[in-house]
Order: sequence, then structure tokens, then C-alpha cells
Amino acid sequence: MILRNLLRRKTRTLLTTFGIAVGVAAVVALGALAEGFIEGYSAISGGSGADLLVVQDEALDVVFSAVDESVKPALVHPGINEPPVYAANVRPV
Repeated sequence: MILRNLLRRKTRTLLTTFGIAVGVAAVVALGALAEGFIEGYSAISGGSGADLLVVQDEALDVVFSAVDESVKPALVHPGINEPPVYAANVRPV
């Protein structure tokens, strides 16, 4: 009975199959996109080997963050003379 209905309504069967295929492809694509975002942010935050990541307050994204060099004295550790700056968006004051 099921097979007979599938063969009798070919257009509906074809469109349903196509819709399922598009849905599965969308889920796979979104999963790959999410994995790419995770790898990208991991590379940004851990790629320099720094132990501390300083980000601008209320920044929309880590990439769009810009921090003034005036915060360097607050980051100085007693055993380190000059803290290394690994951020690409550090603005001189």
C-alpha cells in the first residue's frame, strides 16, 4: 500500500525527497560552519601563545577590539620588565 501510494504520486514523492535532502544538507553545512568558527576563534585567542587576552570592553567581537597602550602598566608582572604585546589592534595614546 505504501509503495503503491509513492508510485502513484510521483511529483509529491520527488518533492518530499528533495526537501529532505535539502534539510540534511543544511544541517551538515551549519555544523561545518560552526566548526569553522570554533577553529577560527581558537586560532585568534591561542595562536600567539599568550597567556592573557586583553579585549576592549563591550567590543562586538574579539577581532574588532582595540585596546590602548595605557593599559600596559596594569599588566606588568613584578618579574617581567616589559609585557609582550601580541594583539594586532593596540593603539598608541
